[in-house]
Amino acid sequence: MIQLTRPTLQVEARFNSSGFCITRSCIAAAPALRLYAGMRSLRIGDVARAAGIAPSAIRYYEKCGLLPKAARQSRQRRYDPEIIGYLEIIALAREAGMTIAEIRELTNGFPKDVLPSTRWRSIAARKHEQLAGIEARVRVMRSALDNNFRCGCATFDDCARGLAAKRLGKGGCA
Repeated sequence: MIQLTRPTLQVEARFNSSGFCITRSCIAAAPALRLYAGMRSLRIGDVARAAGIAPSAIRYYEKCGLLPKAARQSRQRRYDPEIIGYLEIIALAREAGMTIAEIRELTNGFPKDVLPSTRWRSIAARKHEQLAGIEARVRVMRSALDNNFRCGCATFDDCARGLAAKRLGKGGCA
């Protein structure tokens, strides 16, 4: 029996002169990247295929300031192969639930000497607070779903009367 394994690739990207870098094991992009090894510049379609995203997403990230401006050749965007590393960083951040503004802060919103891991932890701490609030809201919603309208009223009019009576402290329905 022949066992096939998928190649992996470690991607490292640097943002500006801040020294921002991150690595991620990327299985899906590895075969596509091998095709572009040694190439000096990639067209947007090549980058999109290698990163597994739509070309419009690349243009959007560039417009939002998450990607460096692409060089132009005959009015077409041309990217260095390292752009795929930038896209991996964006994918990691999106996977963690970061907004475009938070990703921009991650990559460009700290002093240059702040380490990437420190940047990530700072934003992650805020995201954890947000998640705690969401989890509390979910608990309230579950309780409301599970505990309301157990009265057995025949109509909503009956429910309204019963709930009004309950609110006024005169008994009523649940």
